[in-house]
Amino acid sequence: MRQRTLPWMLAVVVGGMALARSPAAQSDSSRPTSRRLDVELTYVTSDPREALPVRTVGFYLGLEHRLKLERVDKADTCDGGFAYSGHSVRFRVEAAASKTPRVRLDLSGTDKKLEWNDVPLLADAQYVYRSDGYLQALLPPLRAEWKRRVFRLICVTRPDRDAYGFIEDRGVWKGSLKLGDRTLGVYVYDRQADGDLSNDELMLDLDRDGNVLRVAQVKSGMTVLLGEHALTFHAPEHGSTTARVEVATRDSAPDARDLEEEIAKAPIAGNVVPPFEFRDQRGKLVSSRALRGKVLLINFWGVW
Repeated sequence: MRQRTLPWMLAVVVGGMALARSPAAQSDSSRPTSRRLDVELTYVTSDPREALPVRTVGFYLGLEHRLKLERVDKADTCDGGFAYSGHSVRFRVEAAASKTPRVRLDLSGTDKKLEWNDVPLLADAQYVYRSDGYLQALLPPLRAEWKRRVFRLICVTRPDRDAYGFIEDRGVWKGSLKLGDRTLGVYVYDRQADGDLSNDELMLDLDRDGNVLRVAQVKSGMTVLLGEHALTFHAPEHGSTTARVEVATRDSAPDARDLEEEIAKAPIAGNVVPPFEFRDQRGKLVSSRALRGKVLLINFWGVW
């Protein structure tokens, strides 16, 4: 009996050793590890009459959050409001072309008793007229805790359409991310001008030249490939100005977007136009490859 059961016992021991050394039983130490980096963002702004501190290529940053305006007693007088950092701001706009445009604010935060005050507009603010019922004004910091926050208020109060407006923060949150010998610029633009960065996307300046390409716009939680790294970006949490970045090896996310590859194919100045085909006036299919070395005139047109 002992001679018959010995092989079986040996098999169990050997099998157990093999199981302990199998990949499924290995410790997590051999798996790709990631590290977390924090990007502290600082609010920066420039002359509010000029462009934002970050230049974008291929898309426009602001004017995405439309404000609803209510007409008051006259067609060219409207009331509206917006909220920033938990504070409500009501405004009244008088934008008749025959009068000097006027903006009045109520900072009381309540609708029970409106306290209208003329806005102490910036001394160098310029009004822009495009037609009757259009107003563009620069609002100075409205509260002490808002410090350098300068807003651009645009209102359209034409009598032939619903009145609406936009509020735009004229600054941007800026930080940097160091990856070995490479340093990236990280920007967050408060698109809704509400003081909350948790609902905004991050923009990357890969060579820190002040330009951000559309393909370098990253949603919170998205993983992208850059060089040998896989980067997962997280927008600041509500009330915070610190973005988080998880850095891992490239092979940990092989299916993620490759930013440098996308930029090489993007329709930007200096890049080679990718091959394309079209039909000429005779209906013949023409490939752009057949036109290399020739003078080519491309006419873009449209009808409305």
